[in-house]
This record gives sequence, structure tokens and C-alpha cells, in this order.
Amino acid sequence: MEREIPIFWVRGLPILLDLHLAPLYGVKTKRLNEQVRRNAARFPEDFVFRITQKEWEEVVAKCDHIGKSIYTNVLPIAFTEQGALMASTVLRSPRAVNMSVYIVRAFVRMREAMSANEVILGRLATFTVVGAGT
Repeated sequence: MEREIPIFWVRGLPILLDLHLAPLYGVKTKRLNEQVRRNAARFPEDFVFRITQKEWEEVVAKCDHIGKSIYTNVLPIAFTEQGALMASTVLRSPRAVNMSVYIVRAFVRMREAMSANEVILGRLATFTVVGAGT
């Protein structure tokens, strides 16, 4: 059974939080963030960014399984799809490689679902209400 990866929308981007990505790669959040800092050139702002307090509050409001992480005094780091994949290259563990494939598939499923919704919404938009105004 595949584990659900919590993908959130922040700044108009689908992201994974460091606290969710690290366990997928089999490392502690501190280790993941350490590797991001050590390899900063590989992680531009469109790959990785620290979320703001307001963004964090919005994520917490949407996610009921963040648990004790709600009370952290350090705001989480957000990884876009590219950032999550880049993390697998700096961690270099076999699990990181396997999980990068899994993460790509999760983002692909998300895009497919969004595309299907757009098609449905487009079809609904073309319908006119029969007898409207009569």
C-alpha cells in the first residue's frame, strides 16, 4: 500500500514540507535541512524556501495530521517538486533514489487530477441552462 504524501499549495506552488520529506528519504529533518544548506547552489528559491508564519498557519489549518510539529519555533522549509528531487541527489541514499521516483509519481498524479478537473470544468462551462430566463 502506498503512503499518501501530503502536498500543499503555498505561493501558488505544490510543495512538500521538510518534516514530511525527510522521513520519506529515511533521514531526520535536521539532516535534510543541513544538506540543503551545504548545497545551497542546488536549491534556488523556486526549489526550496522557508514558509512564512502566515503560510504555516494556513498549512496547519488545512492539515490535521501535522501533530506536534504545529508547536515548532522554527518555520518549516517548503520543497517544490524540483527541490524534492534535488534533495534525493544530495542525500544519495538508496532510499532517497527510490523515494524520488515515488515523489515524481505523486506530483504526476496530482497534475493528472488537476487536468481532469480542468476538463470537467471546461465542459460544464460550455453547457447553457435550458429554459433560463423563461
